[in-house]
Amino acid sequence: MLTVTFFLCLVFLVAVLATWLVWRLSAQCMIQSTACVTCRGSDTGDGYQGAPIHREAFSLSSSVSKPPPATLLICMAHDGSDTVRTFANHSVWINKMYAKRHHYDFEVFVLPLMKDRQAQWLKIKVLHHVLNVEREKYGHYKYFFWIDCDAFFHKHDVSLESQFLESFPEKDLLICDDVENNANPNNNLVNTGTICVKQSKWSQTFFQTLFEYNGIFLHEPFHEQTVMNQMILRNDLDVQNHLMVFKGTLFNSYYWQIRDKTLEDNFIIHLMATSPTFRQEYMKQWILRFLKEHHHTVGKKNDAQTEKRILLNKE
Repeated sequence: MLTVTFFLCLVFLVAVLATWLVWRLSAQCMIQSTACVTCRGSDTGDGYQGAPIHREAFSLSSSVSKPPPATLLICMAHDGSDTVRTFANHSVWINKMYAKRHHYDFEVFVLPLMKDRQAQWLKIKVLHHVLNVEREKYGHYKYFFWIDCDAFFHKHDVSLESQFLESFPEKDLLICDDVENNANPNNNLVNTGTICVKQSKWSQTFFQTLFEYNGIFLHEPFHEQTVMNQMILRNDLDVQNHLMVFKGTLFNSYYWQIRDKTLEDNFIIHLMATSPTFRQEYMKQWILRFLKEHHHTVGKKNDAQTEKRILLNKE
């Protein structure tokens, strides 16, 4: 009788031990399978202390989404000469920062001068190029915004949409006037220092026509601006129905503002008809002020490096 009782107790102990081992192994497997997907309080910053989370919750397709592609491209161009680079490097930096803030794309075209016309015609070449030549690369943009390399965005908290674009979605060509810069009524309708172009069939035809122009106004003062003014006066391609002309200070400047020191009121500062040295110094001082005011956005390390390059005329 004693032997039977001892045997039964031994079987019971073996069964208990086996049950414990199975439970222990199962628990260990669960710990290993969840360890790589555990949130730590130090990672999340919300005091959460690492409860197991299902792996599906970390699917990249559901938790990380790419920003939508930009619908507006800001364009600049210059000939790459040392004289132009003295100030263009500054305006490129400023305008690139503006584009980044508002999620616009930004591109600088460094191009050789055209044989039969002045450097001012490079902007028409660029706009013709993005509208007509490389459709596969640039065809997804809704708007192109041209800005001269002696101009830059001054008020970085203002978007192009809120400044004027969203109010005139039906227009293909949006530009500022030149009335207060030029007394000639036949040549002061628009200033081409800044141009906003909507992607459309009409825009493609207009800028191809302008680019291919070879008439009597080709070498007149103000160059491509004179030709565009003449096209508007004659209403070529029904341009007047596709055009919106704004006051010069809406997204450009007037020359007298440089003399009167009122440029700081503008959305865009355009240092037209000034020397490379003046442009360089004006933009340099603007960037240094910007870095001091926005070092928390730019980053202190980048701030210091950029300031050093600017002071050494390497930015």
